[in-house]
Amino acid sequence: MASSVPCACVGEIYADIVVVNAKVVTMTGFWPGAEEAPRSATGFAVFGNRLGLVGGSVDDILKHKGPRTRVIDARGATVMPSFTDSHAHLLVGATRPLELSEVMTKEELRTELLSEYEQVCQRDPSGEKWVVASHAQYELLRDIDRHWFDTFIPDRGVAIMSVDLHTVWANTRALREAGLMNSIPSNITGVVVVDATGVPTGEVREMDAYAYLLNFMGGYGWALANGFSDPSQAPALDPVKYEQVKEEVTRLAVVAQKEFLSEGVAAVHMMDGCMSEMQMFLDLQKHGQLALRVWQAQLITPSSPLSLIVGTTHMQRASQGKVKSGFCKFFLDGVVETKTAATIEDYEGNPGNKGSFVWDLGKFHEAISCCDNHGLEAATHCVGDAAVRAALDTYESVMRNSTRHDHKFRIEHLEMVNARDLARLAELKVTASMQPLHYTPLEDATSWIRYAGLSRFEQSWPWKSLYQLGANVIFGSDWPIVDCAVFQALHACMARENLPQEQVKPRLLELLSSYTVRPALVEQRSPTEPPRGVIKDGAYADFIVLDRDIFADDFPANHLHFVSVLITCCDGKVEYERSD
Repeated sequence: MASSVPCACVGEIYADIVVVNAKVVTMTGFWPGAEEAPRSATGFAVFGNRLGLVGGSVDDILKHKGPRTRVIDARGATVMPSFTDSHAHLLVGATRPLELSEVMTKEELRTELLSEYEQVCQRDPSGEKWVVASHAQYELLRDIDRHWFDTFIPDRGVAIMSVDLHTVWANTRALREAGLMNSIPSNITGVVVVDATGVPTGEVREMDAYAYLLNFMGGYGWALANGFSDPSQAPALDPVKYEQVKEEVTRLAVVAQKEFLSEGVAAVHMMDGCMSEMQMFLDLQKHGQLALRVWQAQLITPSSPLSLIVGTTHMQRASQGKVKSGFCKFFLDGVVETKTAATIEDYEGNPGNKGSFVWDLGKFHEAISCCDNHGLEAATHCVGDAAVRAALDTYESVMRNSTRHDHKFRIEHLEMVNARDLARLAELKVTASMQPLHYTPLEDATSWIRYAGLSRFEQSWPWKSLYQLGANVIFGSDWPIVDCAVFQALHACMARENLPQEQVKPRLLELLSSYTVRPALVEQRSPTEPPRGVIKDGAYADFIVLDRDIFADDFPANHLHFVSVLITCCDGKVEYERSD
């Protein structure tokens, strides 16, 4: 099949890269007004940062091979658009400290923290630096308070972050240094848990409450503070220390990109942040160190002035190259594991407790209206079904009264969705941004089921129903809360269904669309922008080469988690190549 070449690539112009002997999966069937290219497409060429000759013959493609052209022989394997991780926290993941995800007992926790304590003491004899850890399981810390930490680390601050970034456990020294031991701020929407006498226990729930601890938590705290907390909420970091920590975070961010690229991810929706984070990525791009595309959010909290939303338009105008902005991130509720997710029905065994909203809903409506008035999009964290409903009510009201017709509002997570709200998501064209690896098989979902109940668990993470209703579903990881492993996530999605063989390939294509073309369309601000998330002439040259043909008749769908990415190309440049 002959195919056109981008107008700039004619005559004797040589390609930068040519791909041959591939099974090209173009994903164009999901692009508005387009049709899927034939499965017989076997290659294409890359000219600068654009694709050309998609579906052309080998001879046509190789005519553009020059002395410096790289030839990628896919050897019959799948070549397709690179992935977009639609929900990630890159800087938080880059700076994450000691991980406790594999620690299951108090004795193991004590051993890990004492080992970390010894290392911190060697690096910092002054006693200023804290012992910081992340990814702690709720079951592990259920009965632990500050006194337990004090028994073996009384002389340095200790701060342990939960696996989902919604709770911190601290010792007495940490609470005292952060100013929370004797005085709890009245303007926070999170919770500083106290005992019967009103004294903090050491458990601090939600970002604006634990913001007071972040300045003492090194680069990890810096990333969390910039990404998740309102600057007005906590004391500012000393300017010299701020720059030192920022340098550390920048260095670690460069390294962290490799984790995404090795999984075939060449674009990330940054679900936290502010202009200073965006500037960091712009600086990396300027110095040739940015290997990913970044779509940067501005976090808006209940205490944020509306002027901060207006300021997001400055981030939008600052967009350049692979770094873009244009949306605000909101938290409407918390998580099931701390009973802070807002639910329609009571939590199990806890009559009257339906969680809570982070925002006053009237003020939330005002903030979303402000986004709409300034041409910005909104992404709202909603775990509980009451939060999902409130977000949909707000979005619907704002859209009904808007002069705009191009809204791309989205809801993040959607662990619980009431049946009558599933169809509303599709009708309102609100994007469902979900994380397949957050779904836990029944036997492992202990805390979730204890609080929300088995019947709600069986209806949770409803991406299958949303697909059936025609809703726009996009996928991400929430990295570093879970791995950014796309094929592990695809495997998890397929494992939830027992599909007949004839439905396997169509379902896999649909799932892949949620990592490729669908999130690219959510980002797209103008129909004149070059396409992304597809393999077609004129599209951005963002693609991956796999180690096998995942659509071959003899490829078993239950082997998706064994698939490896050999090459990831972003913006026309090979940014990752597996070394065997």
